[in-house]
Amino acid sequence: MSAPLGNKNAESAWFPPVDPEERTVFVAGRIIESQNEALERIIKQRGITKSAIIREAIGFWLECQEERAGSSSAGK
Repeated sequence: MSAPLGNKNAESAWFPPVDPEERTVFVAGRIIESQNEALERIIKQRGITKSAIIREAIGFWLECQEERAGSSSAGK
């Protein structure tokens, strides 16, 4: 089922889901203290959420993986 219209996480997602029926899920994990301090500074300075940062980081990671795959196949 798609995320409800009032869901801020769904509204702020900047990349389309692979599956139109995809919904948001909770993500939990651990980071080191210095990373958390940097994260808190960014949140205060830019007024964004942890979810937005995670989505952007995932998008960036995916782009890097595609670039690596493209550059490794170009050398073949």
